[in-house]
Amino acid sequence: MKFFKAVILAIGRAIHRVSPKFSKKLEQGYPFARQKMVRLTHLATKNPRVALLSSAGLYLENQQPFQYKNFYGDFSFRVFPGDFPICFLRLTESDFDRSGFEADPGSLFPLTELKAVAAEFGGQVAEHHFSLLGFCLKPNKLLETSVPQILKILKEDKTDIVLLVPACVVCHEVLPPVAAALEKSGIATVTFAFIPRALEATRGPRTILFDGDCGLPFGALAVETRKELIRLAIRAAFEMKTAGEVWKFPPAFSAQTMTKNAAAVR
Repeated sequence: MKFFKAVILAIGRAIHRVSPKFSKKLEQGYPFARQKMVRLTHLATKNPRVALLSSAGLYLENQQPFQYKNFYGDFSFRVFPGDFPICFLRLTESDFDRSGFEADPGSLFPLTELKAVAAEFGGQVAEHHFSLLGFCLKPNKLLETSVPQILKILKEDKTDIVLLVPACVVCHEVLPPVAAALEKSGIATVTFAFIPRALEATRGPRTILFDGDCGLPFGALAVETRKELIRLAIRAAFEMKTAGEVWKFPPAFSAQTMTKNAAAVR
């Protein structure tokens, strides 16, 4: 199955260079692996420390880029300090549309917006944030090697919530097991998603579904809209009671309607 997926994505990357529209249709047929649910972590604080975890293949200018051209991808990770100039971020070479990131790195890593929202509710931005490469067709390697190291740092930082941000099709398969591993270790998670079909097979313990796109999930959203999305995610970390629940964004409806939408997505 790993080889089959790698072949599908290799074809998709090749076709993408000629016809992005056809590539997107191919991505819609990606065989997502099913993800088992885990129990939700209960937040014991009203003023949580919040970290970001991106799967866009981001790295800092003094770090090595990810190995995107490897046949099975890359299962390593990068760690960022809690407060760093966002202009220091770099994006690993890939087939993404890079224009959104180049114009505004927050389109992939909304750290500035997270800082603003954390200040509103008396929370804190965690001391470290993290980056993975979503193109990882050996997720067990990721879970066995990188995730324990990430957990160690999160525990040392006393981080309460991790917001997981996808950037591609495979990200929607890679991030849910990472979120589950964090939940099992007592850290609450909220995973963003922009491919509804992926949620039929795999999803994080808590999910916010919104209208994003590969390569620039927050690229089409204004800064204030990104803040609203993060506010909803932090609210979900406190209010979601059922593992696998999904809230849709924008939340132009009541909490009761959100629950109905969550059931519909299941």
